[in-house]
This record gives sequence, C-alpha cells and structure tokens, in this order.
Amino acid sequence: MHHRIRVTLATAASAALTGGLLAAGAGPASAAGAAKAYDFNGDGYRDLVIGVAGSTANGFKAAGYLVVIPGSKTGLRTADRQIVSQSTGSVPGASEAGDRFGARWSSADLNRDGRADLIVSASGEAGSDGVRNGRITILWGSASGLTTGTSLPAATDTIGLGNGGLFPADVNGDGVTDLVTINVGGDGDHHTVTVTPGPFKPATTPPVADEIFRDYLLEPQGTVGDFDGDGAADLVLDQIGYQHGTPSGLTPEPSWSVPEVNGSAYASGDFDHDGYADIAFGAADATTGPAVTGGFVRVVYGGPNGPSRTTDFSQASPGVPGTDENADSFGFSVSAADVNGDGYADLAVGAPYEDIGSVGNAGSVTLLYGSANGITGKGAAIHQGTAGVPGGNETNDLFGSAVWLRDINGDGRADLFAAATNEDNGNGRVWNLRGTGSGIATSGSIIFDGTSLKLPPPVTGLSFGSGLGR
Repeated sequence: MHHRIRVTLATAASAALTGGLLAAGAGPASAAGAAKAYDFNGDGYRDLVIGVAGSTANGFKAAGYLVVIPGSKTGLRTADRQIVSQSTGSVPGASEAGDRFGARWSSADLNRDGRADLIVSASGEAGSDGVRNGRITILWGSASGLTTGTSLPAATDTIGLGNGGLFPADVNGDGVTDLVTINVGGDGDHHTVTVTPGPFKPATTPPVADEIFRDYLLEPQGTVGDFDGDGAADLVLDQIGYQHGTPSGLTPEPSWSVPEVNGSAYASGDFDHDGYADIAFGAADATTGPAVTGGFVRVVYGGPNGPSRTTDFSQASPGVPGTDENADSFGFSVSAADVNGDGYADLAVGAPYEDIGSVGNAGSVTLLYGSANGITGKGAAIHQGTAGVPGGNETNDLFGSAVWLRDINGDGRADLFAAATNEDNGNGRVWNLRGTGSGIATSGSIIFDGTSLKLPPPVTGLSFGSGLGR
C-alpha cells in the first residue's frame, strides 16, 4: 500500500544571506544576440537555479532564497554556488517573514545583451496594507553574472503574483519578449493570468501588468509555446484551455479546451520536430482519463490549427518501464528537452510514490524519447537503485518529486536533474545525470544537498530540490 507524505518546504538558514550578488563564473560574453536562458554571464553554459522559498533569510522565516550553481564544460561547479535573497547586494526589497522569494522563477535574455536574466517571484510579498500581492523581480545578467535588479509593479487586485508560473514569451508576435504570470492567491477568486508587455530594460520601470483572465481554479498550472506556428506564443492553462497568442496578445477566452483532467505539472517541447510546440502534462492523481491507477502523462501535439492529436502514456503503456500501481503518481513532475541530441525533444516524468521492489515510495524517473511520430513508449527508468546512480532506495525518499532537463555542459544534450525532496527525513537531495547520444548516462553522476553545498544552517527539513525546474 502507498502512503502519501505531503512534503512542504521547511524554514532554514537562520543566518543573514548578504554579500555581493553572484558572480556566475568567468568567461567572455557571447556574440551579439540573445543568450540561452540561464546563461547569466554569457559564457555559453547554462547555470542551475534551485529555489528554497520556505527558507529563513536574514533571520526572517519563509523569506526565501535561491541557490545558483554555475555550469561549465565539465558540468556543474557546485563549489562556486551562490545564494541570492532579498537581503543580497542590490536585489530590490528586503527579506521579510513569509515573502517566499524564489517561489517561482524563469529565465530569458530580456534585453538581448548576450547574457540571460533571471525572473523571480516572491509570491508572499506584502504591501503596506498587509495584503500578499506578491512581487516579481528581474535580476539582470552581466559579464560577472547576475547584478542589479528591477521590480515589476503588481497588477491591481492581484494576489500571489507569479506563484503559479512565470513565462517569458512573445505573446503578440512583435519580436519582443513579454512576461506571462499565473497568479495563485489564497482566495480562489484571485486566481488570475496577467501579461506584462516588453521590452524590459535595466533601470527602467516596466508597465503595470494587464489582467487577461480571472476565475476559480483548483491548482493552476500551465505552460507556453507557439502551438500553431503563427509566431506568437500561446498559453495552456489547466482546467481552462488554450489561450491563443494574437497581434493583440493572449485572448481572454480559450480558443481550444483542455479535457477535464487536472494536471499536476506541465511542459512544452517539439517532440516530433515538426516546428510546432507540443504540450505534455502529468495527471498524477487523475480520476478521469485512461483506466490507470498510478497516474499518466498526456501529450498534445501542436499543428497549424493549434493543439490536435493526443496520446496518453502510463506505466501500463507498451514499452514504458515499470508497472501501473495504485498511487505511483506517474506524472507528478515533467520536463522536456533533447537528451540525446537527435533533434527531438524528450520527456522526463517523475513518479515519486513508485515502489522499488519492497521499498515503498522510493520514487523513480522515466525518460520517454521523442521521434518523428512524437513521444514513444520507448524509455528508460532511473532510480537510486540504478547502477551508477549515487545513493540507495529508501522508504519515502520520493525520488522524482521534481525533474528538470537542460544542457549544462554545452555539449548539445540535455542533462537530467532529479530531486528526492524527502531524502534524509525531509532534508532533500538533487541528482545530476549527464545526457549522451544514447540517453541518460549514470556514470559520473553527482549528488548534492544543503549540507554539501554549505548552505546556511540549519539545513534539516529543507526539502531541498522542491523548487527544481520552476
């Protein structure tokens, strides 16, 4: 039998988190043009960001901070990790109890200077009236990494700004990056979608975000991509549907409906390499859909008329490793990128409540490969009992509770990052496994946590890795 352990971010790091704001590693700036997302200093290598929104910063509980680990030709440089909070250098604002800085984040080269910028949500930031409207901050990339910051003004009557997702995307096709936010307040009536139009520049206050949608949503999730190939990014919003990007921006009403299945996580990528973005969402606890008991992933393929054909994958699907068992939560986390360099995006799927042998809720990650026909059942399962993967399967580790696919070492193949947020009784760990031409390699894998990264004490109960890949 499976027993669910609901893991939450615990407070940590009572020491003040101050100091110069982040040098992400030496290296020349890239050539003119936009940098790859997460390449903060333009050296050609993406950096890893992990948010710990429930941590203590500058003595304030749940003020939150981010851990940034530089990438390099040889992979992550964990010894050079940096901590960023609202008490750091020139980050706007100040650490306060309940701010939850690092609740969500994303990256893009917003000002096209050859260095990526980091967009961060402090979803619990309160105004002078005590209402936790939230705050979004842009941390600007430079030759020395992230430097100064710019805060975005909140939209009127918006609660939990950015708590459901941050998506830099061009929603009107004008060639300028805008910012789409899904905002999740404590009151269901305050679940909204807002768009802040670009361009964004340092030392320039962005305009107030436009609200385009407001409704009661159970647990809002979504993703963006150009699903119809018209040059404007579209939004898929869980339980609502597909909001089309147009020359006037996102449509306020959905133009394509999502089946009545609540998604636990969303990702987008071109799984069949046809030039249209595709959608993958996990339905880890779905009560409708395929006749499975352990969760499934639905892949919806883009085309000239928008999302169309749909395929579902579970551990009962032909070729997919594992067995469909009650409450495995297959699809609890998902991420998309090209792991083997063949031009097709692949899909990582976490099943944190998967039993490995007799070990309950040890958790696993399944990699499903893309092809000319899209995602196939061909895949590989990885867990702490897989040869070459550091660690060992233990009850309630929840390996796969968060996953992220991105190329960190610049070899053109995405690497896998997977978290076991309940490892060591809730302390949490993150694994880094290399992408190769034949898929994910376990040789040379590394593992790190709050202790090995020398995060400010205490690191117990941190659920480190919960904020991976947001």
